[in-house]
Amino acid sequence: MKSIQTFTLLVSLGLLAACGSAPQVSSSTPQAKVQKQVATKAPSRLKDAQGNLKVLNYATFYATPTSADLDELQKRDISFVQPNAVSNEQIQALQTIGYAISYLSIGEIGIYNTYYINGQPKYGWELLGWSNSDPNNHTITGTPVIPQSWVVGLNKSFQAPMLDLSNSAARAFLVSQAQYLWGRQFDGLFLDTADDAEFFGTGTPSVQFENEGLILYAGRPTYAQMRAGYIATIKALREAYPGGILVQNGGFDLVLDSENSGDGTEGYIDGVMHEVATTRYLPPSGNPTNPTLNGANYLSWTSYYAMTPEPQRTADQNYRINRDQHADAYKNRGGVVFAQDFATSDRTDLACLSYEVSRSHGWIPAYSDAYFQKLYTFPNSTAQIRAYTGCANYTYTTASDFSVVFQPRVVSAKPGTSTSTTLNVGAVNGYTSPVSLRLGKLPAGVTGSFTSTQVTPGPTTQVGLTLNVASTTALKTYIVPVIATSAGNSMRYDLRLNVVNVNGESVWIANAGNGTVAAYDSQSTLTSTSTENRKASSISQPYDIAVAADGTQFVVENVGNPAAPQPAGRVLKYAPYSLSEPLQTLTGLNYPTSAALDSVGNLWVVSSALDWSGAVRGTPRISRFASNATTETSGFNFPASTYGYPFRAAVDSQNRLWVTTTYGLVTMFATPLTSNGAAPDLVWQLTGLNPKGLTFDGQGNLYVVGNTGSSSKAVKLSTTSLTLSPYTANADSRILSTYTSNLYSPFDVDVDVLGNLWVVNSTNSAGTGAGSVVRFPAVSGTPSSTPNLILNQSTQYTLGIAVSNPL
Repeated sequence: MKSIQTFTLLVSLGLLAACGSAPQVSSSTPQAKVQKQVATKAPSRLKDAQGNLKVLNYATFYATPTSADLDELQKRDISFVQPNAVSNEQIQALQTIGYAISYLSIGEIGIYNTYYINGQPKYGWELLGWSNSDPNNHTITGTPVIPQSWVVGLNKSFQAPMLDLSNSAARAFLVSQAQYLWGRQFDGLFLDTADDAEFFGTGTPSVQFENEGLILYAGRPTYAQMRAGYIATIKALREAYPGGILVQNGGFDLVLDSENSGDGTEGYIDGVMHEVATTRYLPPSGNPTNPTLNGANYLSWTSYYAMTPEPQRTADQNYRINRDQHADAYKNRGGVVFAQDFATSDRTDLACLSYEVSRSHGWIPAYSDAYFQKLYTFPNSTAQIRAYTGCANYTYTTASDFSVVFQPRVVSAKPGTSTSTTLNVGAVNGYTSPVSLRLGKLPAGVTGSFTSTQVTPGPTTQVGLTLNVASTTALKTYIVPVIATSAGNSMRYDLRLNVVNVNGESVWIANAGNGTVAAYDSQSTLTSTSTENRKASSISQPYDIAVAADGTQFVVENVGNPAAPQPAGRVLKYAPYSLSEPLQTLTGLNYPTSAALDSVGNLWVVSSALDWSGAVRGTPRISRFASNATTETSGFNFPASTYGYPFRAAVDSQNRLWVTTTYGLVTMFATPLTSNGAAPDLVWQLTGLNPKGLTFDGQGNLYVVGNTGSSSKAVKLSTTSLTLSPYTANADSRILSTYTSNLYSPFDVDVDVLGNLWVVNSTNSAGTGAGSVVRFPAVSGTPSSTPNLILNQSTQYTLGIAVSNPL
């Protein structure tokens, strides 16, 4: 056996939760009814009837989750959490596609953990009758709930008393705590400190044993008695809750039947946590300000061994080999092994090593900081790991394998409808084994089916996936896990499903001031202070947005910095109504400022060639991107020397391209597919208006917004009697309506299918404050001159708007 000094350091990571306090839970939580029956061995509840894993990723997180943390945890098949750090509502959120598993220490009493006595919360130190929470003050001043006879040792690192689990009353106490957690509807328990049983193999039971981290009291049970007591505790928990998931943390000496008189914990538990499997945390010397972020203190076991003198090094290595062998033996007998490693976000070398080692054993990997207070994105497929920064030495880079890619990766649907995507099942480095496909746990109200459930991967192998969304499905973004299995390896791939219910048009607003594009649904309920339903962030100066009939969005990212690499800017394509992550990136542009779609699916993009200071950066160009193209399909250089630099674009019902310019002109190209850019077919100069954005209504009328000096307006123009000749000098006679109310530096305009006119202001009336969106309501199909909505924005430089059709 490994020496007690080194072993104490190993298990200390598993005991960290004992030192954390958390918000208390209401004492009114209902208690679960205990199902009295003899515990019987059964296959892991984390596998289906065919023996397939139900879970392929997880997180251990002991902090109180923020909304961002909760979003990340909802993507996991299992989340191991501290019960008093999560609310009942958060438990339900974690159960959207995964399992919410509650922490429960079985070997020790955490003095700062919360326990429940007759439904009332009490800290561990109160159960012991200690006078206060001072971990060094063990004076008993009250009547202990935990009698001294139950305590057989002390983990000095956390002042945590160790329980005598050979005592049936101590076991019953743990079952009572589990009952409370089951009453909160957790899916199961994470049984920490199971490793403590091994401590009792040290020293003589009749004599007190003490080292720098541990005290074992004289008169304690023998190792054999304690090992049997730990197994009996886990059996009692299984008897009390036969349907719950039980994951044992460590305690490999308890697991195998062959080592425990034919009745170990295997068959009673559903999984084992193999903590510090590949990487570990080396506590720093002194008191660093933030040790959880100290990446240098995380290292691989290989690096640790290199620092350890003999004979300790060989003892350490042998102990690790023994734990790995036990984990493999348990897995081979049908169990599930979670490999918990430690690193920080900057130590991707350790994350990649953890993934590689875990996959080679068939364990499920994850990593965290040493105190389980951080959530890191962990690669859970070979396709991800190959692209992961810092994984250059990953050996599977040259191995044959399979990959799955969604097209699109994000889909949207209204409740009561269906949506679909295509899975491209690829072969990597000549892989030929068949790949089986199935769905993981789906959100409530969502069902799905594949066109084929087993395929041979290859460059053209595709499988269709249809998702049906029930009419009762809640409106939100969900993860739909797809599990691909081949040659014994299973990978999980996540599809995003946006369930939206757009009763009226969605309003999309591009804000260059804060780098966001926001979508507002159901315009009938919008007010001046409404918040967005969806938002894309971290976009470098979004200037414009074009939305297809199906809700696909094209966001124009200008990149106004003169120091930006050339060519600067791009267009980001998002799945219908999603804004969650771009499906494609359209490149080869030069400070783009606008985009417009024609009736056959071409996207026309204006490259202004002007940076934010107005300096010319190359040649202005109009680019056409055919459907699904990411580079220009065709295009032409804009004649800027004659007509000014292009700014905004719109396409009319005849697929004619209209472009405003920096010379205050509106230009039109009647046949843009064949245009050479020598000259537009029509040029208008609007007296008293310096045009910015433009759009068309359903009747073919042109709307243009702009300003001259302090005069800002939107005008409605008839285009039915235009003459196709350059420089029609004055269009005043064709102005049908003018709109000025609440318009200040208007930059863009759109008209929805109901006839409402929408104008986006870059700033407020003073020219220094946040922008806004103004809606002029339709009256008999024609916009009124008086707004009925002013939707305030958070910053200046709100530049683009689009209003989509309902789903």
